[in-house]
Amino acid sequence: MEKKDIRFEDMIARLCVNHYEERLPKRGKPQVNREWTILAGVVQAQRRPVSSVAKASQARSLGLKFDEKFEYEVVALGTGSKCLGLDKLSTNGDVIHDSHAEVIARRAFLRYLYDQLKKSILQEESIFINADARGEFQLKPHVTFHFFTSQTPCGDASIFPETTDDNHMQTSTDPVTVVDKVESFCQKDVSQVEPIDVGSTIESEKEIVVSVGSTLPVRISKGNQDKNIAEENLDINVRTDSCKRKREASPVCYEVQTKNAKLNLEDHAIDGSQDQKYKDHRTGAKCVPGNIQDPLNPSGYHTVGVLRLKPGRGNRSVSICCSDKIAKWNVLGCQGALLSHFLTEPIAFESIVIGKCSFSESATKRALLDRIHGVYSNLSYAVHHNISVFHSNVEFHHSKEYIKQHHIKSLGKIAPCGAAIIWSAVPNSPLDVSVKGVKQGVTSKDLKQCNARCDICKSKLFETFKEVVNLIPEDSLPCSLKNTELKTYWDYKQACGKYQESWRHLLQHFSTWIRTPVEYSQFS
Repeated sequence: MEKKDIRFEDMIARLCVNHYEERLPKRGKPQVNREWTILAGVVQAQRRPVSSVAKASQARSLGLKFDEKFEYEVVALGTGSKCLGLDKLSTNGDVIHDSHAEVIARRAFLRYLYDQLKKSILQEESIFINADARGEFQLKPHVTFHFFTSQTPCGDASIFPETTDDNHMQTSTDPVTVVDKVESFCQKDVSQVEPIDVGSTIESEKEIVVSVGSTLPVRISKGNQDKNIAEENLDINVRTDSCKRKREASPVCYEVQTKNAKLNLEDHAIDGSQDQKYKDHRTGAKCVPGNIQDPLNPSGYHTVGVLRLKPGRGNRSVSICCSDKIAKWNVLGCQGALLSHFLTEPIAFESIVIGKCSFSESATKRALLDRIHGVYSNLSYAVHHNISVFHSNVEFHHSKEYIKQHHIKSLGKIAPCGAAIIWSAVPNSPLDVSVKGVKQGVTSKDLKQCNARCDICKSKLFETFKEVVNLIPEDSLPCSLKNTELKTYWDYKQACGKYQESWRHLLQHFSTWIRTPVEYSQFS
């Protein structure tokens, strides 16, 4: 029987969900029909002949029209929805502060990259090749990575109008096949990306309420009236609650202008006091202090486009929302400062796939891409290719929305799973489960012991980093690592000048970003 082509985004989602369901044990997974979690993962696509029958069988089981030009492999997975409050953070780097699935998956991905880097240094089969004599490496041609998350990332991407129909989900129907999509990713030419001009400075108007923060001048056009509101280098939040309202939702076009970008977004001005076709899809994430705050009015509950902190019970979290972290990865890469010592260019995701859930393409692009569009234009060490966003029809059966539909009341109230699963495609200890940032099952008296640490906590990743350094002859180390005075985790991160320069540039755009205090990175 002829197999039908599967959409690229569904293939990426199904690979991650199938790996979770079929290859991971029960440990750390939610209680069936009562607990929920979020799943995130990284899929590697490599343009080479598939070398085993198992890979071909895997492709056929997914319903793919099999093509030997590409091999797809899940290289990292993470689950979780928790984060720690400030009072629970550790100065020793031995506790995972943020256990949201997207963050867990990205840190699990770092383990995979370190393992591949070691293999390249030892001249074993790897995705990396030696780039030059300065101890730096680069990805092999046609190796790409695609990020999946079963839920819209928390924060700005989760703020959008939602229909009152609980089953409503916006879905792409573009019939582009897997091979078409991956070939386009592998053949991208950075020179074809058109630069976007800066818009002109805009003056303020009293008719519309504004709040001032720090980076996005906004022009709002409604009907035939243009109201220009801006102040150069300031972040303007436009609220139309002082405008006259109609019972029906009226579309409002936002033209967001930054120093290097001019974007067009669409949203809806909604009167929440009336029965509407739309209702506001809200987030529990709070705006960071010092930035624009949410108006919390029925006519405009949230401010869009601003940095947010993850919600949590007890002491307030200082973890930046996943929407904002992913936006950062889309500029600086997902490899972080330590790995950047060894790389000629950042490692970025070619696409971001959202699973079957409440979803808005415009809100997701606004949060993950539009806010940082053009920020990287003058940076040498930054992501310079277009990143695609897709919405999949593949459902994760441990998602909150699915559990709500299948909840068994006798089991108790619906609740988030307290554990986070960590999996990396590495030979040693690929699987780990954490609770409250440490290994599951560790007693309170053993919290400070080495065996309580997860392999993706800062201190363990720092140890892995130093193992890579020790594999390279001293005269072949990157220049940034030849300083013998480097001692602490903080020292080594700051020593990567190319990454820190790009990060400082991004902080001018995200000026209210809350950075973890230095004392939490002074371990050695």
